[in-house]
Amino acid sequence: MKKHEPMTICYLSLKNTLPGTPDRRSDAFEHDQMMDCLRPALAAHGLTFEAAVWDDPDKDWLRDDLVVIGTSWDYWDQLENFLATLEQIALASPIFNHPALLRWNLHKQYLCELAEKISRQFQLIGLIR
Repeated sequence: MKKHEPMTICYLSLKNTLPGTPDRRSDAFEHDQMMDCLRPALAAHGLTFEAAVWDDPDKDWLRDDLVVIGTSWDYWDQLENFLATLEQIALASPIFNHPALLRWNLHKQYLCELAEKISRQFQLIGLIR
């Protein structure tokens, strides 16, 4: 953990979900709801909660104590860049969910893996499929 107060949690976002963006998305209200919900709740515990654009080349990821993947909804448009950026962020700050986990569930193949494990463990063959 970084040695400063208060602890800073960064919420990874897409640029056009941020307030004041000229081409703001029509569904950006979901970003606002998350920020409005989490910012005061975390502040009550002495934590700072800030949004940051995931592909901002000037962002200093070292200043965050924790990074949470949020409204970074354009990751599909730049998938390899997004994953590489997450790997770089993970070198600087803990990130949830970790890039390895994101790679694992990216194409939803993990659902078949989970179905197999559940079938084996509980002998409920075909329940999820």
